[in-house]
Amino acid sequence: MTHEQEIDLTHIQNKEYQEKVRNLRNYKPNKIKKIDVKMNIRLTSDIPINSSPRRFPFIEKEIINEQIEQWLKDKIIRPSTSEYSSPVVLVKKKDGSSRLCIDYRRLNKITVREHFPLPLIDDLLDRLQSANIFSTLDLKNAFFHVDIDPSSKKYTSFVTDTGQYEFNKMSFGLTNSPSVFQRYIYNVFRDLIKENVVMIYLDDLVIFSENETQGIERLQRVLKTASEYGLELNIKKCQFLKREIEFLGHRIKEGKLYASPLKIKAVMNFPEPKCTKDIRSYLGLTGYFRKFIPHYSAIAKPLSDLLKKDSNFSFGLKERESFNEHKQILSKEPVLCLYNPKSETEIHTDASIDGFGACLLQKSIVDNQLHPVYYMSRKTSDTERKYSSYELEVMAVIEALKKFRPYVLGIPFKIVTDCIAFKQTMNKDISSKIARWALMLEEYDYVIEHRQGTRMRHVDALSRNPVCMIIQDSLTLQILKAQNSDENVKVIKDLLKIKNQHDDYIIKASKKQGKQEGELHPIPKVELPLDTYVDHLGPLESTSNYKHILCVIDSFTKFVWLYPTKSTSSQEVISKLELQKSVFGNPRRIISDKGSAFNSKEFDDYCSSESIQHLSVTTGLPRANGQVERLNSTIFSRCMLVLGPEPGQEGRLWATSRSRWRCHRE
Repeated sequence: MTHEQEIDLTHIQNKEYQEKVRNLRNYKPNKIKKIDVKMNIRLTSDIPINSSPRRFPFIEKEIINEQIEQWLKDKIIRPSTSEYSSPVVLVKKKDGSSRLCIDYRRLNKITVREHFPLPLIDDLLDRLQSANIFSTLDLKNAFFHVDIDPSSKKYTSFVTDTGQYEFNKMSFGLTNSPSVFQRYIYNVFRDLIKENVVMIYLDDLVIFSENETQGIERLQRVLKTASEYGLELNIKKCQFLKREIEFLGHRIKEGKLYASPLKIKAVMNFPEPKCTKDIRSYLGLTGYFRKFIPHYSAIAKPLSDLLKKDSNFSFGLKERESFNEHKQILSKEPVLCLYNPKSETEIHTDASIDGFGACLLQKSIVDNQLHPVYYMSRKTSDTERKYSSYELEVMAVIEALKKFRPYVLGIPFKIVTDCIAFKQTMNKDISSKIARWALMLEEYDYVIEHRQGTRMRHVDALSRNPVCMIIQDSLTLQILKAQNSDENVKVIKDLLKIKNQHDDYIIKASKKQGKQEGELHPIPKVELPLDTYVDHLGPLESTSNYKHILCVIDSFTKFVWLYPTKSTSSQEVISKLELQKSVFGNPRRIISDKGSAFNSKEFDDYCSSESIQHLSVTTGLPRANGQVERLNSTIFSRCMLVLGPEPGQEGRLWATSRSRWRCHRE
């Protein structure tokens, strides 16, 4: 394909302007300047993340190896010996070809997120309203323009069956790549941004002007700067000298600002109901926002009357007026609100075999309620109709993010779905079929919330437009009579009734109460003495009130100290440690279970004052304190050997033990 074919010039009437734009095919990056912006990866944990190489079919291995060789040739990557490693995944692109990606999900979880400050939407729109001509630029392999800090390259390491490599350039899939790129591109065009020549929002570059002459002059200045910093362009995706542009949910034309019809297309094109199920679905959508609609009940009455028990379905003039009035209300204020990047943001999604539905909502600063910003609805293709319900739900999220990307990229937001498996599956190894979808999520700062389908009717209505059969009342009565005479059906109906009553009266917690789960960390082994494990053994029978033994063992030398104690209090443990300190000094670290003696404030204060690190093992997991537990077992077996059968002979325990074990007693 030639560049003349790639650049759309049909909208440009002036031949001179056409020729000047056509000359853009000669654009070449000529890097003579550099920007000191690099990706620096900071982690919240020092524990390395590593993965084994995944298995791939032979034909896919060839694709992976070809891409790696090309990256090595272009110096995008280099061989690595890092203790970190992530697996690779091969994903299918829309054109059927494959692309090599790195699965950085585990690394992203422990990465400190960066947020580049976004410009105010109103300021950007005000600047665009003074323009008549617009051009947009699309960068090729945008992230590869940014270097990775040498100290952070080890974290980007990935592994294949041919070796281990790490990135020299910023890679797709790293959670901070969009923010770092935003900072980079702002620094490149800083002077032109100040002069109002170009405007950048995330990865959208817009050049605006009053006329074609100024538009070409500004376009040449921007391309000159882009060439000096070595930016590569995807010419066929660029637009030049357009008189109309879609930007951040608004349509800008001839210096005027219009609400984008795409925002309300899903509502305005909602099909006219054909049966009561369609009515119920539509009222589910409108009812979700009824708090913002004055006199909602009166407006909805003609439609809700069709749901009455003895009502025949008849969609006439009165019902059609109610239906259309609802659509008009949903597409205007106060229901529909303008986007604000500083407001709390949620995306609600749903999917069915018939289509995908989503709604972008934001919490208003006026009434502190969620208002819709953008509606999205799309039919499923013949191929998509064969997907499982889980795959449909995941794809609904992906389709929503594609549509809402300019709104949510670079800000924290919440994804709300009725698919309970979505959150758990995103944390596990995934099949190549959905790998492309999962990796697309990595550039966003999101959390997932599951809600029951009964609370998601506003998006359920957007995803469902089923072909319904109109059932005659006589047939309904005949089926109902047959069900009531069937004993098995009656039992099922009773159980469903009990379940519904239970669900109506039980208030479900929105989040888990009590203590939250924490991460488990292995206790690293040491190769130096004075790293001790402690525990109590007892109670034992005694005539001298010494009912317990404080067992202490050095993890390196396996040297053992046994202290008879009268109780398991913190004070007595501290006194024995002070006794040991006078001979051997303080240990560097004490590992214990979560017994009351070791879990008290008194013991914590003692360890802090003596500069002793205190580690507690997991509750209910004695093998985590295995060295001292094994010692306890040995002591107990020795006790059984030396204890006499007659009462009063317990004293033999200490007399015998002193000759075999090193014991200390005050």
